[in-house]
Amino acid sequence: MADSTTAPVYAYRSQITPQTAVAWGSEPFETAPGGWVNLPGALIPISLGPSFSLNGGLLVVTFSAEAAVRGPGGIGHADITFGGEPGSPRNENHPLLTAEQPHLTLTARTTGTRTDQVCLTESGGESWSSHTITRARNYPWDAAKVRNAEVKVRLRLEGGEKFLVQNWLVHLTAYPYKDAATT
Repeated sequence: MADSTTAPVYAYRSQITPQTAVAWGSEPFETAPGGWVNLPGALIPISLGPSFSLNGGLLVVTFSAEAAVRGPGGIGHADITFGGEPGSPRNENHPLLTAEQPHLTLTARTTGTRTDQVCLTESGGESWSSHTITRARNYPWDAAKVRNAEVKVRLRLEGGEKFLVQNWLVHLTAYPYKDAATT
């Protein structure tokens, strides 16, 4: 299912200072193949409506992490949800990274002009790298209704053996709407 805007969403029209929240963790986390799991600690509680600082607004979240996938054919997926609902852009495909495919490496030990030893070894597999995704969700102005917009990062491994994540950061910027006219 395609997900795209028909026109840009302008949050700057509200002329209200954006609100920011950040959560992070350095401890390694790993998950095995299966369904979606929440990354422990990667959540930012936020609600919109009466008695909250936001009655509506554009929420933009960025998730960055060092990640690796262990095992051939593994694909590590990541997604950001807002109150349990997906952010945008969205579709059914959420790949963050894939396992590095093992390959053969030829190495030689040379002394002077003579090669003493030639080795053919398998290398590759797990490779750590930094990855980032960004998602947004628009909440129209509503001063009467309380809405849960809690931000969570969820992970899923397809194939492979382990999906590993460490040194992650979740950054939320909420661009509040001043009133119903700025939505």
